[in-house]
Amino acid sequence: MAWQPDPDNWRPFPQQERFLRSPAFEKLYGGAAGGAKTAALLVWALRDVHRRGYHAILFRRTKEQLKLDLLPQAHELYPKVGGVWKGRTDSFHWESGARIQFGGLEHRLDAQRNFKGASFQRIGFDELTDFEEEQYVYMISRARPSGVCVDVEPEIAATTNPGSVGHDWVLKRWAPFLY
Repeated sequence: MAWQPDPDNWRPFPQQERFLRSPAFEKLYGGAAGGAKTAALLVWALRDVHRRGYHAILFRRTKEQLKLDLLPQAHELYPKVGGVWKGRTDSFHWESGARIQFGGLEHRLDAQRNFKGASFQRIGFDELTDFEEEQYVYMISRARPSGVCVDVEPEIAATTNPGSVGHDWVLKRWAPFLY
């Protein structure tokens, strides 16, 4: 079973803390499998669930991949911090009116087809090298304040392991920042 954050006792690992504290608009958390990157992404998306109208979305390439790791961890964590699952919309909702949605971008044009006109304050990609650059770049344009939630600075975050279809574009985009 994947590592699960415990909201009562959770303390980030040093690498998770660097990721969570980064003020960058775009952030990438890479490393070997099993490094708790998915958990950090789930915690990152929680940052503004107390704000009315806050809307985040977390992606895996396919809905099947969502069901394997991201959603089970979300179902373990989010109810502990007030999230209520709404399966019809694939999202958790909070009393504040905030929501964190889950989605897939299985086909190359899914981002343009399914998210035209959408706005999200946080957009996260779990395992970025599974996505095509075109999908990622398009979704960046969806990171913006909404009419209700204007006081949250939009952010993009991604986790990744080496390899997969997007390895080259991900490496090229972040190579200057790797250390």
